Amino acid sequence: MNQKSHTRPEPPLLEVCKLSRSFKTRPGWFGNDEPGFAALDGVSFSVAEGEIFGIVGESGSGKSTLARCILQLPRPDHGQVRLEGRDLSGLGSRQLRQARHKLQIVFQDSGSSLSPRRTIFQSLAEPLEQFEPGARPEFPQRCRLALEQVGLDAELLPRLPHQLSSGQKQRVALARAIIAGPSIIVADEVVSSLDVSVQARMLELISELRREKGIAFLFISHDLSVIAQVADRVAVMYRGRIVESGPAKAVFGKPAHPYTRALLEAIPDPDPDVPFNASLAPDIQNRQQAPGCRFATRCPRVFRACLDTAPGDTRLEDHPEHHVECLLYETARENSQ
Repeated sequence: MNQKSHTRPEPPLLEVCKLSRSFKTRPGWFGNDEPGFAALDGVSFSVAEGEIFGIVGESGSGKSTLARCILQLPRPDHGQVRLEGRDLSGLGSRQLRQARHKLQIVFQDSGSSLSPRRTIFQSLAEPLEQFEPGARPEFPQRCRLALEQVGLDAELLPRLPHQLSSGQKQRVALARAIIAGPSIIVADEVVSSLDVSVQARMLELISELRREKGIAFLFISHDLSVIAQVADRVAVMYRGRIVESGPAKAVFGKPAHPYTRALLEAIPDPDPDVPFNASLAPDIQNRQQAPGCRFATRCPRVFRACLDTAPGDTRLEDHPEHHVECLLYETARENSQ
């Protein structure tokens, strides 16, 4: 008699579960602190092996705080970050350093992330010193190979960062991330300071590394057009919440949340005859969270319930993985039932 084997599904490569992080604003009267604002408020998503997952939103939406909390720098107030099924939030400092072997980050400012007093070789060898100190004889060859993988020549190894262009420094930062053999790289605004041609080369590199080495990327940017070029799935953040998420083609092709629509409408058209549409009102809402929808004061489709009721997660009919937090869709679903 044949028995069916019940195998448990593999966990996602990276799983973020209800992540929250608040920051204090300033001391209040009599030494009491005023309530802090929530930079992250219950953020959840997952990244599969070899996937490029995009996080997009305006400045102040919580994207960079999310990147740092994933690496436990700083540790979140609540929630979990699981890497290959292992909860990082419960690890001690030594275990966490070893876990970062599989989880690397590339920051926006490559100039400040590379020590001005260390040669490119010394900067590239730093992760190897930490994770594979016994392989020291292999360091020169592995550093040369890492540079080649990001399209740079080995002649840069003895140079200092100030002798490189901004595009070269950003690719060195990417080489330093991949040299440790990570499963996933957090790329935080890695192309925002580069000109268009260098941006295109960096995006090609990221796609090549995913395709050839199987590295997953959590790609963070304020630029929707950049995210649309590389991401398989995307999450749109606003004031510490993911307000819309799903396959990139679904989110950008049929945006559901008014905030996503406004961001897409604000992308300048390359045709000079097409007028620029700046339909998104300035963000002037107080940082303390009101009881209703946090986008209500800027939303062109706001109605009375938005001011009092926080929206829940709604799955849309156009795609089973397309989700939105908006009362427009909750109301529509209730009326159809």
